[in-house]
Amino acid sequence: MQFDLTVYRSVFFQEAAEHLTSLEAALLKIYADPTDTEAIDEAFRAAHSVKGGADAVGFGEIARFTHGMENLLDQLRIAAIPISGGVLDLLLEGSDMIAGLMQAAKTDGPKPTGIDELLASLTQTCTPTDVAVPKPTDVPAPKPTDVERKTFVVTIAPNSDAFRAGLDPIPLLRELAHFGTVHRVSVQAREMPSLIELDPERCYLSWILELETAQPASAIQDVFRFAADNISVTVEPKREARIAPLFEELDGPVETTADAVQLAKYLVEQGTIQPDQALAAFDRQRANRPQIGRLAIESGFMTTEDVFETLIRMEPGQQFGQTALSYRLLKESQLNTLLRLQDRSTPTFGECLIANGAITPEKLEQARAGFTNVVAPTVEPETADTIDPVPVTSSETPMTLRRENAELIGEFCSENEEHLETADRYLLTIDGNPTDSESLNAVYRSFHTLKGGASMLGLTAIKTLAHEAENLLNLARDGKVVLQEKALDLVFASTDALKRQIVFLRKWLADFGVLETDPKLPALITEIRTFANPSSRAEPTVPTPIPVEPIHEEPTSVAGTPAAEAPASTNRRTGPTEKDTVRVDKARLDKLINSIGELVIAQSMAEEEFHQLTHMAGNPSHALTELSKISRDIQELGLSLRMVPLQGIFQKMARLVRDLSRKMQKPVELDLYGEDTEIDKTVVDQLGDPLMHMVRNAIDHGLESPDERVAVGKPREGNVKLKAYHQGGSVYIELTDDGKGLDKDRIFKKAVEKGIITDDARLSDAEIYALIFEPGFSTAAKVTDVSGRGVGMDVVRRNVELLQGSIHIRTALGKGTTFCIRLPLTLAIMDGLLIGLGNDVFIIPLLSVVESFRPRRADLYTVAGKAELVSVRGETVPLLRLKHLLNVAGTVSDPCEGLLVLVEDQGNKYALLIDELLGQMQAVVKSLDTNYRAVEGLAGATILGNGRVAMILDVHGLASLHSQTGYPTRTYDSTQQLAGVTA
Repeated sequence: MQFDLTVYRSVFFQEAAEHLTSLEAALLKIYADPTDTEAIDEAFRAAHSVKGGADAVGFGEIARFTHGMENLLDQLRIAAIPISGGVLDLLLEGSDMIAGLMQAAKTDGPKPTGIDELLASLTQTCTPTDVAVPKPTDVPAPKPTDVERKTFVVTIAPNSDAFRAGLDPIPLLRELAHFGTVHRVSVQAREMPSLIELDPERCYLSWILELETAQPASAIQDVFRFAADNISVTVEPKREARIAPLFEELDGPVETTADAVQLAKYLVEQGTIQPDQALAAFDRQRANRPQIGRLAIESGFMTTEDVFETLIRMEPGQQFGQTALSYRLLKESQLNTLLRLQDRSTPTFGECLIANGAITPEKLEQARAGFTNVVAPTVEPETADTIDPVPVTSSETPMTLRRENAELIGEFCSENEEHLETADRYLLTIDGNPTDSESLNAVYRSFHTLKGGASMLGLTAIKTLAHEAENLLNLARDGKVVLQEKALDLVFASTDALKRQIVFLRKWLADFGVLETDPKLPALITEIRTFANPSSRAEPTVPTPIPVEPIHEEPTSVAGTPAAEAPASTNRRTGPTEKDTVRVDKARLDKLINSIGELVIAQSMAEEEFHQLTHMAGNPSHALTELSKISRDIQELGLSLRMVPLQGIFQKMARLVRDLSRKMQKPVELDLYGEDTEIDKTVVDQLGDPLMHMVRNAIDHGLESPDERVAVGKPREGNVKLKAYHQGGSVYIELTDDGKGLDKDRIFKKAVEKGIITDDARLSDAEIYALIFEPGFSTAAKVTDVSGRGVGMDVVRRNVELLQGSIHIRTALGKGTTFCIRLPLTLAIMDGLLIGLGNDVFIIPLLSVVESFRPRRADLYTVAGKAELVSVRGETVPLLRLKHLLNVAGTVSDPCEGLLVLVEDQGNKYALLIDELLGQMQAVVKSLDTNYRAVEGLAGATILGNGRVAMILDVHGLASLHSQTGYPTRTYDSTQQLAGVTA
């Protein structure tokens, strides 16, 4: 199975963006309250998560920089003092730098500048200059030369899928060199298969090294902590005696070839074995004899490049060791050590006989007792102070699998994947509240159930690990252990290991090959057992034990799940399962919603055909009515999947306000309302730019300077309000500032100077204010690097129009301005007014419709014999003939015989002449851009119940067509003409 690293990196970018959002939110909380310790913890966790994710997928630069931020935040947590503004500014700059690094990594673009300088500032701030870290005593810390240096034996064992997960262990190994002096590195390559069986995406190597350092063991572990899912690391003090078999003195007798031949001859002569059995044992011994080159790499005497160079230079008939010596790639003492190590690593002749089944251990010992011509070597056992090498396999690891149980094992995998996911969610709850008894009992049940199924199917490794973890959880239920720090890490590691075991099982189910083993499993089991031993564990600090929910041995199904679950308690508080989320690809979700829309259309078509067929009988279909209701419910449910709160985008505006306030030296207070208001994610994604421009303009040119505000009797601190709410099937977003407001005379004068309007134009207040949305329009006295009211406002209008929304301005000179954006809840469906025009059917978005009416003759006017107007309650609005604008045949030419639909666009009203109203409907919007091309005046299309295609009108586009093109119109009586009136 091939794994694409880009998939993992895509997930990292999504999750890291969420963590950065949480980081900024926490920093803004600190800005409001510098003593908020929970916010500091939240910021630390967010930085910690970004660092770990970046390291796991190979973004070393991001991990390195975030590590600097994490260190500073950790010092702030320890200090527990108010954070100064300078430190907070530095952290916010760091957050921006991380975002820039992520963007560069995502797009392969240039990295932001000043990375090292900012990292140096973060590192320097970690000193007591800005952060007072309390110390237990006033005794000065020892100098580095006075610190005691210790030697540790570090074992690094990546799991087999580490490369597929994007982990490169070499940079992590190199990082250890910064901790002190590395005396010896040994590469463990015993798991390396033959070349034909080698998988280049699988890791077969592990390392053992000696490190002399003044750092504690925990600091060494921290280097690998963020790759804990893909690498197993043990750090142990070096004993005074030998540290590993590879580094022994290798003294003592070994079995020579002559010894083995003499023993074989003796056994054959005694009739204990047959000659062919002796030859087979020699073949096995030869096959299991390790090569000198591999041992040289494992012992650290040669590099891989040295071995390859030796093989290239070897002459026919020449030995590997001789060649390495002649080219000074190996010392003579090292070669002698390797030869002795080779002899010790080769199984003896007797061991090969036993492995082949030619003789039993008992018979071999009896034969050795009578063997007087050959002295059998005695291998001394390991001394008590020797550290065992990293265990790769264990007697508990092998699993006995049978193909006839494949179906049961498949069910076991499926059901227990859910149990492990549930355990992870509850463990996260326990991480925040170690005394949560309900979550603890839920985790215990998951392990208990999994152990029962594994035991029944003979899955020894899973059963053993689940049993050890269950014992640890039971101690927590008895109040003897608190699930935090080390204990919680062990339970999390257990769930991860069990997930890996299930992955191994699924691979076995795919090809019934060799079941993969987890090299980290024996060490984890040992670690759990050691921790659970009361003699090695301190007493818990929590005074009250966690209440225990009794667990009864219940009958299990074939896959190991309980046969019957106990009813849930009615007064149980909300658990994490109610907040469980699933990350779904947006394109897949859009396809689902599109399919649901097609279902609604097909249902409407079926309903109309049925009505036509049964019209004469007059028997309504109750089934179709129910089907229609269910289809609408599914459609609404599908659309709700794309609904997201505005909290994220509002938070970005909060950060923007804070930065601009400090940059422009204008104290600003931002009030947020309706952050939980939900709207279609497609709308949210396109809403960022409009809001950003509006906020910039509000602070830059909407709010006065502090001195100006005080002079006019306003508070020195400006106020900006961002508000969102639902009303009438739409979402309204209002941005209000208490600044100087819009000066319509100044706007009008500036528009004339730029040639946007003529100096004799007669415009309403709303039309004058709308001029700020013209491209390039600005009333700013000077250009700033932030914005000006009007600069970029054309972007606001364009984006809002693309979202089928509208924007209105309310302002009072000297008091402030409010921008109100009206948006549809979703772009997937829309409520529309169905109209008829000749033989064609069109839909007008209901958001744009004000009313419909039939005018009187006295309400119609013309201007200059061309433009038509209609008076509506004293207000004169342009009359637009749709059949001319859309170039379609219409049956009604006289407005008094047809109908007018009054619509509104950006504060301007228009009267559309139509033939008839057909009703109101909820239309499934089909994009013209995607399926055809953009057409001015049309916003999209939909399919009606009778299968016909109906175009959705774009009011703004129709108004633009009307202003660009002249149309033949009817001339009314001269007494009804309004000379000088501008449409």
